[in-house]
Amino acid sequence: MLTPSERDITAVVLCGGLGTRLREVLPNKPKILAEINGVPFVYYLLRKIEKTGCRKVILCTGHLAEQVENLLGNKYRELTIVYSKESNPMGTGGALRNAKQYITTNYALVMNGDSFVECDFRDYYNWHIKVGAKLSMIVKEISDTSRYGLVSLSAEDRITKFQEKGCNYKREGKFINVGVYLMDHRILQKIPKKLPVSLEKEVFPKLLSDGVFGYRIDGRFIDIGTPQSLAEAQEYFR
Repeated sequence: MLTPSERDITAVVLCGGLGTRLREVLPNKPKILAEINGVPFVYYLLRKIEKTGCRKVILCTGHLAEQVENLLGNKYRELTIVYSKESNPMGTGGALRNAKQYITTNYALVMNGDSFVECDFRDYYNWHIKVGAKLSMIVKEISDTSRYGLVSLSAEDRITKFQEKGCNYKREGKFINVGVYLMDHRILQKIPKKLPVSLEKEVFPKLLSDGVFGYRIDGRFIDIGTPQSLAEAQEYFR
């Protein structure tokens, strides 16, 4: 098994959102600092990232960013932490483009800061290299897809269509984008300079003709974006 080295890959965590759906239970904290059984959620993500062999992580902060910096500083165990702070909401694409200056490796492992997946990122990295992908994302089949964007997959695991949540037309399929991506650093150049910009709605769909791949997982997907899912995370990590 290939293990990504610090020269190969930089981790990027998108954690600058306002967390409006969690305000009733988390009024004065960014989502990534929500405590799961007494432990800030960010620590679960950092421990998982550390296991990949990656040694640098960029935290794309925004809302209440100083709380994240005060807690973590510039180092966590073997990880060096760099902050890419946005003064105004830039969207997921804008936040990633803003962090581009700190990414000097061949690949970026990008993930949403409010979700956790049961997946060995080293296996994901090896699959990404094997299929020759420039851009891929982790996908999972679930029964209730109402809260998530859907993806359609070919037999060769190429993504053929994105279907956004809340759209007016009938959605088909059961695979969701869980918010974890591997990309060649050159993909970052394709993010528009306009702000705000969404990876999911404005960037990825335009790259389908270049080949975007979906890595299927069977493991658990944990999302802490709502009070109910935050409570479910408490049970999962107990």
